[in-house]
Amino acid sequence: MVAQGNGPHVVIFPYDEHGHVTPSFALGRALTRVGIQVTGVLTATRYARVASIASADRTPLFDIVAIPDSAEAGSSKQDDVCYQQSMQHLEPGLEELMLRLQPRPSCLMSDILFPWSQDIADRLHIPRFHICTFPAIIPLVLSYTPALYARGLLPYRPEMENELVDFIPGLPKLFKLCDVPNDFRSRDRQQLEFLFEIMKGMKRAAGAIINTVYELEPEVVQSLVAKVGLIVYTLGSMSSLELDAPEACHLSCTVPGPANGCSTTECLEWLNVQPLASVVYVALGSIVSFTEEEVQEMALGLEASGQPFLWVLRQPPGGGDGKNVQVDLMSALPDGFLERNRERGRVISWAPQTAVLAHPSLGCFLTHCGMASLLEALSAGVPMIGGFCKISDQNTNLRLLSQEWEVAIPLSSPMSHQNIPLSSRVACCVKEVLHGERGRTLRRNALAMKSTLGQAVSAPHGSSYLNLIKLAHAVINACAPSA
Repeated sequence: MVAQGNGPHVVIFPYDEHGHVTPSFALGRALTRVGIQVTGVLTATRYARVASIASADRTPLFDIVAIPDSAEAGSSKQDDVCYQQSMQHLEPGLEELMLRLQPRPSCLMSDILFPWSQDIADRLHIPRFHICTFPAIIPLVLSYTPALYARGLLPYRPEMENELVDFIPGLPKLFKLCDVPNDFRSRDRQQLEFLFEIMKGMKRAAGAIINTVYELEPEVVQSLVAKVGLIVYTLGSMSSLELDAPEACHLSCTVPGPANGCSTTECLEWLNVQPLASVVYVALGSIVSFTEEEVQEMALGLEASGQPFLWVLRQPPGGGDGKNVQVDLMSALPDGFLERNRERGRVISWAPQTAVLAHPSLGCFLTHCGMASLLEALSAGVPMIGGFCKISDQNTNLRLLSQEWEVAIPLSSPMSHQNIPLSSRVACCVKEVLHGERGRTLRRNALAMKSTLGQAVSAPHGSSYLNLIKLAHAVINACAPSA
């Protein structure tokens, strides 16, 4: 323990998405275990979703409070750019809260997507650390967005996708413009200004807390320190920093829908009767919409693979992505699909993902490549199939998974995307991962990653564990009264 009693009071304010809230609050739980008082902040809408869990929790480790939603809270989150900018409307509510909290907050840890929160910290004369739930490669590329713009590589044009980005120190070899995060490439000139603001806020912060493992991205982290000038704390996987109490205070969990969710017990009982390393687990996030054709092709591909499958088919919030009318996903399944596959597969709206990925019957994970999900899979040693990387950092993550770490294969490639039906690609990838020579390599690498991630969060010498202690000391020292 590095602090006890009347130590610092840290406010943690994550971006309002599951993949940001979960690791940020796991960080909060880890900080409480080293004696630091924590208050978590959620928007009113997110808070309402987890209120039932909060009231049922018998051992909460820190308080969770709500602030009023953004004026644009009802807009679709699938328009990432507009939604991120709308979140600045949260600034007055967050500042008002911090002014009335007791004891007065001595440190703010807020999402990297909230550059305006640095102004609050400055007005309150307290340090701000930004929380980056993306891999370290994302803030590195972000730091060079002005250079990408100056070189004419942003705003992005499809004909430039194979342009090499070879001037950013620390990037993998042969990193192309198509590997730059979807979020960056989707912005026009005006929207790029917000990226520049995020970059400035990142550099003004007292430190960068990144949900990655140093051993996964050493050159990238070194470049962030030496070239960008950041103080970096790699704390991945944040969710694993609390291994001594895995059931405590999971206020960030998505509440399962009552219609066709699957309780932990039900999922594990079904997995228990499946052959070892045989089940295909499919979970593609909760934000992006899918077309009726995509759902049908995915279903037919899973059926054709011949493997048992557990498919989380979750209806995204809102009314679509602004381009496509949202379809009822369960109704979009092919006629007779559920009946034909009643014994071999399950299609549900929610699953206990960490427990599923750790189950010995799990063979592979078909994922959208969100950072939180891929870290859970790597921590369990599960090989992956990456697909439907439509937003945010997902395409960049797939580049790391498939080419740098070699623990995943992409569902599509430039050559196959146009010519082979999605159903055939799904079936082919599943068979390759579970039964092919390449699959054996992926599983071997994934198991090595499991060891690396496990060592990183272990006391007393793991890189993430040591960085947690360093972060705690930095918070204490920054908040200590001057002599």
